Amino acid sequence: MGMEQEQYSSGSSECSGVSEPSVFLLGAGFSACVTNGALPVMTGFLDRLDAERQRSLIDFVADVVGDPQKANVEEVIGLLDQLEDSPLSDLDGKIGKWQPQVHPLRRQLGEYCLQRLCGVGWSAEHWATCVLASADSNTTIITTNYDNLAESILSAKVGATHFGETATCHHCRMRRILLADCECIETHWASRPQWQGSVLKLHGSVAWKTCYNPKCRQFQCLVADQHCRPFDNCACSCCGQPCQPVIVLPSPRKTYSQYPHLRRMWDSAAEAMNEAKSMLVFGFSFPSSDSLVKLMVRTALSHGKLRKVSIVDLYPVSIAERFNSMIPVNMKVDVETFAVPQDGSEPEWLEREHEPNSPQTC
Repeated sequence: MGMEQEQYSSGSSECSGVSEPSVFLLGAGFSACVTNGALPVMTGFLDRLDAERQRSLIDFVADVVGDPQKANVEEVIGLLDQLEDSPLSDLDGKIGKWQPQVHPLRRQLGEYCLQRLCGVGWSAEHWATCVLASADSNTTIITTNYDNLAESILSAKVGATHFGETATCHHCRMRRILLADCECIETHWASRPQWQGSVLKLHGSVAWKTCYNPKCRQFQCLVADQHCRPFDNCACSCCGQPCQPVIVLPSPRKTYSQYPHLRRMWDSAAEAMNEAKSMLVFGFSFPSSDSLVKLMVRTALSHGKLRKVSIVDLYPVSIAERFNSMIPVNMKVDVETFAVPQDGSEPEWLEREHEPNSPQTC
């Protein structure tokens, strides 16, 4: 199914009363679930490498890791990181063979990520769509995903208002944060943009662009497409030079310094977690490559406000064990697990009308 273009109802009316601040933390598992596997998790992410456009990358993965169809993209990126400054003189000829090609391999991988994550649709009727769409104005979405699914789903909700200071759309609120105090525009907000009720993307997005022309007023600004559309090799609206997509690849050595304004997303996410009373973790496994996210969660737990956590995953019990290890001693946090059916069916625990045993905010 193609990307839904019209507004849709999330299947729920507005919640009565005022809900407490909450957070949805989304990982690759959410995108895989809501697209019925069209977007994979880290293992299998390289399943559509093109023999013409990514020939060198295919050969590298096959030589060093194994079958590209089954390779874990985090392992591949980690190897590229280590290969660049390996202390080994050689390893069966592999280091000497691939070390000179590290930068072209990274470029091919970046191009592939953009290609792999664009043009994937979602259904308004899918149960995972409905779970995300239950997020209200007090729910902040924090995601490590590069795709544009979360913001597309939330901006299409019936009743969401867009643009300006009074926007209720999670995506529009995110754009306000990125545009705040930006020198490239003439926008002057009457009040500081708030993180509450926004989508916060920690690793960039296929729908963001930036200009690297140092003479441009938009130099290094992070520009999120107004309509959540993927990057399309467009020119900078200010200087006319080619723009680049904004994606921080999943490596333990993530190069955040390339995008200094990304700090706005991280600072906002930290504040949102520190204030949240509850959190829904959907498809995020707390991997070693996201140690900063784990630190953010530990810090939020130490503040003592986060008391209820719901974990939705194919294997939620193992995720819960990792999460429990981050909880400070003598602190009580209610952690519930909700398994995603491996056959893609709607889970039995889901209550479309948001009954109390459903891991939703309303």
